[in-house]
Amino acid sequence: MLSNQLLFFFSALGVFHGLLLWAYLLVASEKKKPTDYLLLTVLLLFCLRVGVSCVYFFEPRLAPHWIQLGLSANFLIGPALWKYVMGLLPERRGGLPPPAWAPLGVALLIVILLAIFYPFAAHFSSWDFHLRYLIHTHLTIYLLATAYLLWPSFWQRWRSETPWQPWQWRAVLVFLPSVAICACFVLSLYTSYILGPVLTSLIFYLLALGGFWGREHWRSLLQPGVKYAASPMPAEEARVLLSQLHRLMEEEKLYRDGELQLENLARQMKLSNNRLSQLVNESAGKNFSSFVNGYRIEAAKRLLRSKAALTVEAVAYEVGFSSKSAFYATFKKMTGQTPSAFRKSSQNTFEDS
Repeated sequence: MLSNQLLFFFSALGVFHGLLLWAYLLVASEKKKPTDYLLLTVLLLFCLRVGVSCVYFFEPRLAPHWIQLGLSANFLIGPALWKYVMGLLPERRGGLPPPAWAPLGVALLIVILLAIFYPFAAHFSSWDFHLRYLIHTHLTIYLLATAYLLWPSFWQRWRSETPWQPWQWRAVLVFLPSVAICACFVLSLYTSYILGPVLTSLIFYLLALGGFWGREHWRSLLQPGVKYAASPMPAEEARVLLSQLHRLMEEEKLYRDGELQLENLARQMKLSNNRLSQLVNESAGKNFSSFVNGYRIEAAKRLLRSKAALTVEAVAYEVGFSSKSAFYATFKKMTGQTPSAFRKSSQNTFEDS
């Protein structure tokens, strides 16, 4: 009896820590992206799956709809995880097209239709054998698809020996524990059923512990603009590289490329991403985005003064902004005026002179 109580305590403790981590992530940031909500969804689905399995082991008479809910959560984990990782990819930062949401939408529709027309309570034998293995196969396929999404980037990073990017850290911190949790449940099929929830709870516990205890360290890894006091760049090297960087911006006008990323520019300068970030942070006192936008705004000011025929939106795209709203917000932040107000004041100044 005591051993069962201890098993239940340790397996339930991990679920509690998973929910605690979910709550922390929910309130940690006010402005959330779609990927943040997908991460919350994946974590909540895992908590639900593990929680139901834990209770079912100690209470086999658990209501059928709860068992179906746990299996349905398992069915949704794969598409949600795949969608989350896809949203992290650099080429998808501008947003995901509607077709990319289709797998998650279809999976959710299947879950709803099964709950209505083929419930667990009325079709226990089918759910317990056929559907259960189909659900695990479905999850495995999506784990492999997610690994396929990540492989090119990680292979390139390994070959070039460049530092990991923030999105890669996030992908690893979510994908690998997800694989480990699924492996725990597969292992439990051949050993003891409770082994899955217990090992999963240990993973949840470590994730929660790392998330709270090491959150400042993780934040320094994931946020731009970190300091490099441990290895400052030599002054002469910084001067040469900064001159090369300014030449690329001023003569080749790389800032006009709306898809310009730190990794692309680093590759062109034959630097690691971390080294280029350090150069911009220490020499210019800005992060990479602010540095590039500074060139874009200066170019926009010149066009607003000299090209009256160009609309403000045309100017925005001409200097490298991907949207009119982003241009307006950045321009006002850096100049204290809207583009239209700046153009008008420049024309008035010209007329007065």
